[in-house]
Amino acid sequence: VGFGAIGVEVARLVAADRAGFCVVASVLVRTLPRPDAEQSVLAAAATAASAADTTLWVGTSKSEFMQQDWDLCVEMAGQPAARATAAECLSAGRDYLMTSIGVLTDDALRSELEATAEASGAKLYLCAGAMPGVDWMASAALAHGKDDPPPKVTVTQLKPPKSWFGTPAESSHRLNELTEYTVLFEGSAREASSRFPKNSNVATMLALSTAGLDETRVRLATDPTNP
Repeated sequence: VGFGAIGVEVARLVAADRAGFCVVASVLVRTLPRPDAEQSVLAAAATAASAADTTLWVGTSKSEFMQQDWDLCVEMAGQPAARATAAECLSAGRDYLMTSIGVLTDDALRSELEATAEASGAKLYLCAGAMPGVDWMASAALAHGKDDPPPKVTVTQLKPPKSWFGTPAESSHRLNELTEYTVLFEGSAREASSRFPKNSNVATMLALSTAGLDETRVRLATDPTNP
């Protein structure tokens, strides 16, 4: 689901046999790919699919997408797309790999997806993305006994000023005029996801794996001297 920068790269690597025994069988998009590099990647993916006796489907209809023959849906299109496709895929018994993890700060949606996956037997996978060592951090959090104080978890995301344009930081700070390290936001992982939905996946993944959405602290910062 999705064929932007991440989707194109994933399809390219799969077509080049860099992702194990799998092929791209279907691509659901908002608008059909442009006749440039995206088309060349799709052509390679189609060739790989054909070699595996599969025909590559590309389209904008979710209902047609669900009718195609595939086993794992990889979401790479943002939180609205995750909301629109996750439950339906899981309900159909199909595994779902989510990259837009920030959407899971919605407790009702997270509970719905967990219940749907349990009922159908499908698996909901969360992509760790840029967060390394999630497994040992989760294990460390689980090591706390019920009488121990809750674990203290803080994550800092540092990006150059240009990366924060189009976010609430653009209205609260003069990004082009910053000359030193500046904290743009500090609060809980749940708050970060609500205010910065396109920048919250790493923080949400860490929070869900450790101290929780309300206990995990998030610091979003920029430093023009460290691009």
